Amino acid sequence: MPSIAFDGIGGINLIWAETPGNVDGPVSVTIRYARFNNTAALVGPASYTASLTPTPFPINSHFNIGLLSNDYQMLAASGCVLYGAYARTDPVNPSHGASIFVRRIVIDCAVADADADSMVTSADPPAFLAAFSSGSATADVNMDNSVKRAGCCDFLAAYSTYGP
Repeated sequence: MPSIAFDGIGGINLIWAETPGNVDGPVSVTIRYARFNNTAALVGPASYTASLTPTPFPINSHFNIGLLSNDYQMLAASGCVLYGAYARTDPVNPSHGASIFVRRIVIDCAVADADADSMVTSADPPAFLAAFSSGSATADVNMDNSVKRAGCCDFLAAYSTYGP
C-alpha cells in the first residue's frame, strides 16, 4: 500500500514499494516516490517521480516487502520538506534481515519559505528582505555561500510560483 502526505503548498506525495510482476527467481524491490501538484493532477501523470533506492534490493523469506501487502514504508511532510522512511534488506548481506532508511525530500517551495515556518505565506517576502538587507546566510537561497542579487532572483521566482 502506498503512503501519502500533503505538503505545504497543496501537493500530494506518495511513496510505495514497486515489485516486478511474475518473476522467476529472486524478487527485487524499488522504493518509488511521486508528487502531484494538486488533487486535480491525480488524473494525469505525476509532476515528479524518483526512485528512493539507487538500485532494486533483493527480498528474502524473512522480509517480504512488496509481497502480500507487506509494505513497510511511510511518508511524513512538514511544509516543503518530506521524510520518506522504508525498510529494506541489508545492502551487504540480504539474508540478514532488514534495516530502516530515511530519505529527506526537499520540494522547490523551500526556497520561498524565508521565515522557515514550513509554509509559503505573505510573511516570507519581508523575512527575506530583512535577511537580504543584513547579508544574513538565510538569504543565500541558492547556497553559493554569498548573499547577492542572484539569490534574490531565485527567491522571487520561487515565491511567485509557490506564494499565496
